[in-house]
Amino acid sequence: VRQAGVESRVAVQGFDWRPLQRVQQLAPQIPTVYLSVQQRMDNIADGRWTAGFRLDEHGTLPKMVKAAGGSVWSPHFGDLSAERVEEAHRLGLRVVPWTVNEPADIDRLIGWGVDGLISDRPDRVREVMARRGLPLPRSVREPSATPASRRRRRRAAATGSTAGRAPSSASASRGGPAATAVRRGWRRPVPGRPR
Repeated sequence: VRQAGVESRVAVQGFDWRPLQRVQQLAPQIPTVYLSVQQRMDNIADGRWTAGFRLDEHGTLPKMVKAAGGSVWSPHFGDLSAERVEEAHRLGLRVVPWTVNEPADIDRLIGWGVDGLISDRPDRVREVMARRGLPLPRSVREPSATPASRRRRRRAAATGSTAGRAPSSASASRGGPAATAVRRGWRRPVPGRPR
C-alpha cells in the first residue's frame, strides 16, 4: 500500500480484529473498519475474533470497537438498531452496515443516520437517496462501457462471437453484482475502478 502510494485511498476491514490491530500499529493513518455479525456466524461471541476485546467487558459493540481503536464500525444490517447507531455516533464512530439490498431496509438505515451503506444493489440505494432528496454520488461507468470493451464487442459482433458482449441491460442498469459503498452522497475512489 505504501509502495503504491495509495495509503490515503485505502481502508482495511475485517471480521477478524487482530489484523486490524496490527494495521493500527504499523500504519495508524490507514482507517480500520471493524466488521461484526451476530447472525448465523458470530464473530463477537468470544475474544478470538475480536483481538481479545470481549462484549461482557465493554457492554456494547460500539464500545468494543471504540476500545479497539476503530473509527468505523460495519455491522451486519440485521444486527443494527437506531439506538446502536446513536451510541456509535456519540462515541465518534462512523457506522457503515453491510450488505443492505432491500429498499425498505436501505430507507430505514438512512433514516437512522448511518454514515454509509454497503450494498450489492447500488441502483436501489440511489433510488432511495433520490426519493429522500439526498445528493447522489457520481455514477460509476460500467466496465462494459470502456473503450477497450466496446472494441471487443465490435470485433465479436463482426465475427459472430458472443465473447466480450456487454451484460444484459437489467444487469447493467443495476450496476452488476459488485458491492458498492455509498456514503451520504460521496464515494471514495477505488484504485483500478473507473470513476
